[in-house]
Amino acid sequence: MRIVQIDSDGAAHRHYSYARDLKGHFFALPSVSCVPDYQNESGCKSFSPQHPAVPLTRNQTVQLSLRCKVMAVPVQEEGIPNTTVIPQSPIASEKLPIPRPISMGGEEEFRSVIRHASRLPLALRNALCRDGVFIGNPGKVVALLEKMMTAGAERFQVVTDFDATLTRYHRDGKGCDSSYGVLETTTMFPPFYREEASKLCDYYYPIELDQSMSLEVKSQHMRDWWSKAHGFLMKTGLKAEWMGEMVRHSTVELRDGSLKLFELLENAGIPLLIFSAGIGDLIQEVLKQHGNFKPMIVANFLDFSEEGVVRGFQKELIHTFNKHEIFSHHQTDYFAKHEERRNVLVMGDMMGDLKMADGMRAKEDVLTVGFLNSKIQKCFPEYRDGFDIVLIDDQTHDIPISIVEAIINGAT
Repeated sequence: MRIVQIDSDGAAHRHYSYARDLKGHFFALPSVSCVPDYQNESGCKSFSPQHPAVPLTRNQTVQLSLRCKVMAVPVQEEGIPNTTVIPQSPIASEKLPIPRPISMGGEEEFRSVIRHASRLPLALRNALCRDGVFIGNPGKVVALLEKMMTAGAERFQVVTDFDATLTRYHRDGKGCDSSYGVLETTTMFPPFYREEASKLCDYYYPIELDQSMSLEVKSQHMRDWWSKAHGFLMKTGLKAEWMGEMVRHSTVELRDGSLKLFELLENAGIPLLIFSAGIGDLIQEVLKQHGNFKPMIVANFLDFSEEGVVRGFQKELIHTFNKHEIFSHHQTDYFAKHEERRNVLVMGDMMGDLKMADGMRAKEDVLTVGFLNSKIQKCFPEYRDGFDIVLIDDQTHDIPISIVEAIINGAT
């Protein structure tokens, strides 16, 4: 019997040594690169890192790590395993969190460029080479970072989306609420709202992610989605005083490191603009309950009557794909006020977020960071080609923090 590793791409066979116990059971002895947690059909078993052994019966397949499988197979001829390769993609199932390590192909090429970028701080280079980070054009990213570091914090600002960018997309695989999600999950609304909101999401969310559809067509669908959702919201009797309790009983959660990021920006006097298609009042409440930070927020703010009951929205609708068109209608002088800050870090989780800084008339260098939270295989090519840095299922702000720290400290 021979033990064969079956890699995620289905191409490589690596033979493992094996042992047999007194009952005739075979054990695969994996290399030290495999983690000491293994899973077979009966569930997960842990083994000592010093004695990692997986019991195998003939033709049984087990998962030795999150990136490979092994199979115990009979030998037809000396050295030739009698088996069919079983491909396994670590992200094919789209189950969150994504199994680690993540490999999209080409990581070593861009990491080599980053490692040799001696003008970048070591901490930043290490962060950019971590698992789940992908850089399609590392030369461009290194050049942008070097120029921003040279210009310093006085010439720098941050523009970011909120939902699934500043906030977590999931916690241990369980989805976290967005600002609209707070509305959809609250028990303070009549049941009809959740039902109608769910129907709208089921219909329009696939359109939002559809790469084959033109931006113009998608934009109209998003307008329809937001308009219908807002129409149902007007029928709930929402009161301004409910906001705090709704957020407290939701699963909305800032990404790990968010408070540190906010403090870094605030202490260095770096402007932070949150540009969101979500509900501005709920965004304010989330920030209030998580440190009481008060950055500039451009979003869909509710309009309340004198009795505190919702009656509409204050300004023109913002949805996923019209941010570049609508900014001047909501905040006419923000970028003019910070005109000297011509270098900007843009962060978002949708392709439409790439245009959030289009309202800057005097921008020089724009570095974009995209949080790829779901539909990884399907959306990755578009994100790779659109964003300078892609963060795959990263529920932290470690990368933005490293970038901001490097710019604050300046060129050395």
